[in-house]
Amino acid sequence: NAENIQHDMVHYGGHIKTLNMFNQKEIMHRLETYTKFMFVREPLERIVSAYRDKFENPNEYYHNLFGKPIISKYRVMPSEEALKTGNGVTFEEFIRYLLDVHRPVGMDIHWEQANQLCHPCLIHYNLIGKFENMEEESNFLLRTIGAPPSLMLPSFKDRNPKDARTSKQITEKYFSQVTMMERQRVYDFYYMDYLMFNYSKPFSDLY
Repeated sequence: NAENIQHDMVHYGGHIKTLNMFNQKEIMHRLETYTKFMFVREPLERIVSAYRDKFENPNEYYHNLFGKPIISKYRVMPSEEALKTGNGVTFEEFIRYLLDVHRPVGMDIHWEQANQLCHPCLIHYNLIGKFENMEEESNFLLRTIGAPPSLMLPSFKDRNPKDARTSKQITEKYFSQVTMMERQRVYDFYYMDYLMFNYSKPFSDLY
């Protein structure tokens, strides 16, 4: 039963094989014969969701790998505890890291531009769906590939089920913590995603 699959089992269970696990011949076979799909999300909602999941919630991996260097570089007079644990990265600090061409640590799949992750200009996808229509489009995909009618998209699961799902209103609340220029620069950073996947400008004061 797909409803019984846990959030962390999907993301960290090691059950999903990626293309870089195969040789060139095996990769080409999959690209030429498999049903290929990708799902995109409104870019600013996506990074707010990633920030909330990776930095506001307990997440030792991300706090160690990203939190420590972010706090070390962008926080004035950080406490020893913050430097030791990487806990408590603020949204403003996360945005400063994101926009810094000299980041103290590299990018991550959860906030890298979707067009750079999935290369829609190089790969002929059978379906490019949107997170906003996830249930309808996922179930359409399942029927397209011949999945049994009983298999449907499971209900939404998050690391912390008590958290409200990241919405336009929640995204606006987080971006109220940064300057207008920083909002503009984040929009510019994800501009190709907005253009390629037909998303509207998230704020009226952007150009």
